[in-house]
Amino acid sequence: MKAGSHHTKGAKEKMSLAQVGLKTGDKHPQWGKLGADAAHWRGGKKPNGQGYVLVLAHGHPQADHKGYVREHRLIVEKGMKRFLRLDEIVHHWNGIRDDNRAENLAVMDPEAHKILHAEERKRARNRV
Repeated sequence: MKAGSHHTKGAKEKMSLAQVGLKTGDKHPQWGKLGADAAHWRGGKKPNGQGYVLVLAHGHPQADHKGYVREHRLIVEKGMKRFLRLDEIVHHWNGIRDDNRAENLAVMDPEAHKILHAEERKRARNRV
């Protein structure tokens, strides 16, 4: 494997289990059942501290170190049939970060998104 390349998901799982003497399907001695077999499993979805929903998507180009991607990005990508670029922003029209209905989402470049929020702040100030 060349320098800087990453292990596959399966290889990482096998290495992790091997460290404690387990193989795939075994019960972990400290944590018990893992993944979909665990009592706390929520379908690979979890909230993050900023109000967004994260979805487990191993192998996604924008997945974090644990394999999670923001759900709204996945929904837009599915509709567009391509991965979003890092410079593409997904805007929630109603401002609710966990409302990931397709009709509530729009892809924007960073400058357009910044202008949109500046206009929203200006309208809010004028209402007061």
